[in-house]
Parts: sequence; structure tokens; C-alpha cells
Amino acid sequence: MRLILSTDAVATPSPAVLHELREKHPECPPPPTSAPLAPPAAAAPPITAAEVFSAVHTFPRGSAAGPDGLRPQRLLDMVGHKFDDHCLNAWFLDDGTVGGKPATVAHVFGEIIRKAREIGLVVNEAKCELHISGGTEQAQNDAVAFFQELYPKLRILTNTDFLLLGAPVLVEGIGPAVAEKCATVKMACDRLELLPRHHALFLLKNCLGAPKIIYMLRCCNAWKQPQQLYQLDEAMRLCFQTLCNVRTSHDDYPCWRQATLPVSRGGIGIRRAEELALPAFLASIHSVTDLISLLLPDHPAVNISAAFELWKTNARLAELPEHNARKAQRTWDLPLCNASLSVLLDIFRDDEINRARLLAQSTPEAGIWLNALPSAHIGNLLDDDTVKISVGLRLGVSICEAHSCSKCHKPVDVYGHHGLSCAFSAGRHPRHGGLNSILCRSLVSAGIPAKLEPRGTSHTSDRRPDGCTTFAWQRGMCLAWDVTCVDTVAMSHRKATSVTAGSAAQAEDRKRDSFRLANQE
Repeated sequence: MRLILSTDAVATPSPAVLHELREKHPECPPPPTSAPLAPPAAAAPPITAAEVFSAVHTFPRGSAAGPDGLRPQRLLDMVGHKFDDHCLNAWFLDDGTVGGKPATVAHVFGEIIRKAREIGLVVNEAKCELHISGGTEQAQNDAVAFFQELYPKLRILTNTDFLLLGAPVLVEGIGPAVAEKCATVKMACDRLELLPRHHALFLLKNCLGAPKIIYMLRCCNAWKQPQQLYQLDEAMRLCFQTLCNVRTSHDDYPCWRQATLPVSRGGIGIRRAEELALPAFLASIHSVTDLISLLLPDHPAVNISAAFELWKTNARLAELPEHNARKAQRTWDLPLCNASLSVLLDIFRDDEINRARLLAQSTPEAGIWLNALPSAHIGNLLDDDTVKISVGLRLGVSICEAHSCSKCHKPVDVYGHHGLSCAFSAGRHPRHGGLNSILCRSLVSAGIPAKLEPRGTSHTSDRRPDGCTTFAWQRGMCLAWDVTCVDTVAMSHRKATSVTAGSAAQAEDRKRDSFRLANQE
């Protein structure tokens, strides 16, 4: 704030100067505190669209611009034309859709070009698309010739390439759209082969698989075209088979069916388009039902009774989900996944090994490695052989040829389960030591000194835990841990693990009993 300016410098902020300012600019008296409060204003009456249009029509011709820069004359021009009652005129930002009779659409399109030119914009006719529907073949040809004469650069669409934001609008366009997705998957597979297998599997599952097709499945009734979706699923299967170096086929139903389940249901997460199509469509149609009713109040409701019946059949349920939960795709998808898991368990009813494996893989902890970010910097990146073996063990596919163990001379089947429980296996001790090392390093990185295999922890027994903290953890006692690695499909555990997942972990309870005396000391 400038106080008082002189010819050469700013005035000095002295008491005399402040007194002079107060005389020239006296203080405003404070507002009265005893004034009665004004009564609350009544709620404004609602304004209808008809009232808005009526007010716009009252604008005089050539009205000047308002504070927002929008000339009332333009509003008057926009609502002043009398178009066909059945004309569709829908816009979102700079993307518009105009529909109606050929003469009406041509007139509206011409008005758009003229109005855009007035504000310095140019409509690119080469990016505008025209689709003719209804009428006889001769009428359609006449309409195309009419528009090509007016706008020669306009792109004419057929029923197969009529897309809206990448999704087919008509049933005839589903096949070409799926074929394009298949070509994209094949191209992605060729490029993913150049990456480490763990990176490639992560990208296929989370980026290039279901996320690439979910929008198309939600925007059209692709669930009515299972043969078209089968081609896309086959392309995904071949890509998965190549990247993970495991053999899967549609003839081997349990293997490929399990791979396409979510990770939380024992699968790999490579979802099938044929299975996702129905839940995606049902969730999408329920999400927009209210909006459709507002935009088109006189339009009849979409008949999706056939989709409901198909979903109840596939999900093995007699009732549909609650109305307030039907907008979520998960609500429609999980019952189908649970039904597929039940089918697999029924197939393995008399197979203890595969049933125990499937129950164990469907637990939340068993699939964490599939959702972890494959980064070498944080120690989560698996080598190619480890990815192959991990996927093979999870799906129960062949990972080796049948042979005899070179250590214990026991037979080894094609599934490689013997190495998980062999007393001379080279993988048991590294797996056990790796878990202990992770726990120890985690404690040390948190500022808690710890050591592995401490001696002298018990005076009455030679047993010792796998590790413990150097200083007291709680109540003057150190924290000790002991890792137990069990084999779910071992001969001694199959009977229990084929009934209840996690039954093999009861070995931990027996180990706790052996350390109970040491804990008391």
C-alpha cells in the first residue's frame, strides 16, 4: 500500500503521516450488532427445460455477449431450428452423434460446420463417420450418394465396422472386433517372448489379457457369440502356453479351466473372454439403467431375461443377486468362478493328490506371488525355470518325465511332487533357509538385531529354534521363531489335505509342543 508519495521517495511512516491518512480516510463504523437477522430465503422453485427454452426464445436478435463470452444470439440459433422429433443430437465435449432422416442429419451437420467456422474452428470431414440403417437397399444407396455429393470426404461405415469408442454397436461387428483383439494378442505374445518369463506373465495377466477386452465386453452383448470369443480365448491360451512353457489344451479341461480362474480361486488369473462376457454385460446394463430412464423415459426397458437365465444356469443358483449390488461386476463374476471351482473339485472327487492341490491353491496366501510386482530390486523376480515349475505345480501339469530319484531311488511322476518331500532333495534346505533369511533380514532392517540358529536357548534340551532376537522382545524374553516346510501332497498328508485346505500345517502344532518346555524356561 502506498502511503503518501512525494516527488522523490516514499513518505516516511511516521505518526504525523498516519494522522494525515486517518483524516483523509476516516475509518468505517462497524456494523450494528443489534440488527435483526433476515428471515431465511425460501427455496428457489425448480426450473424446467421448457422454461429455459422459452427464455432463450425471448432474446432479441443480435444480443451482445454476456460475462462468460457466449453470445445469446448463438443460444438462440441453437434452439431456434425446428428439427425432426425423432432426431438424435447427443454430445460429450467435442464428440457428437447426430441421427435421424437423411435430410435432417445433413442440415444439422451443415449447421455444425457453419457455426464452428464462425468461432474459428474447422470440422475435419475425413474423421466424421456416417452409418445408414433401416430402409430398403435402394434407399440406403440413395442416402449414401446424397451425403457423398455434399461431403465427399465423409467416411461411410458398414454394419461390421460401426464402432463407438472402439466397441461394436451392432451384432455384425462383434466378429471383426474380436478378430482384431486376437491379432493384438498374437502380436503381444511375439513381443512378450523377448522378456523374462515372470515379467511376461505379469503383463499378460494384468495388462494385455482381460483389461484389453473388458470394455468391449461391457459395451455389447458379446456373450451371445461364444464361437467368436472362443477364438480370443484360444489365442490367450497359446500365448500363456508359450510364455510359461507348460502344455495346456482345451481337451485337458481341468488344467486350462483352473488357469483361467482368478488367483483367489486357485487360478493364474488369465481370464477367459467367454466367461467374463456375461458378468461384464449384466453389470454394465444395470449401471446405466437409471441414466437411460432419465434420458429416454418413454423407452421400454431392455429385455435381458435370457442373460438372467443363462447366468443362473452357469452359477448353479436359483436367485439373482440383490438389486443394490447388481452394478458391480464382481457380484456377477464370483458366483460363476465358485461354480467352476466346484466343478473341478467334483472332477477330482476320487483323486486325493489333485483335490488336495486345488484346495491348497485356492487359499488366499497361495497366490500372493502371482500378484507381486516382479522386480529384481526388491527380490521378487523369478527366473524362467522357477516360473515354469511354479505354474506347473499350481496347475498340476507335467513338468518332467517319469524317472527314479537319483538320491532315494523312489519313483518320480511327471508332476514333480517327489522333490517337495524327498529327504535328500536339494530344494528342501534352500527353501527352509530362504524363509529364515527373509525373517532375519526383515527384523534387522527394522532395527531389531537377530541371529539364526542360536545355541544355548534351553538347558534341558538340545533343540534350538531357527532364529531369535538378540535383545528382549517382550516381558524380558527374546522373540524366537521356527520355520516349518510341509508338503501338501505328501503321502502322510493327502488324506487330510484332500478334505480341508491347510491340514498339513498341523505339523506346526506338533513342533510347538516340542518347544513348549523351552518356552516355559
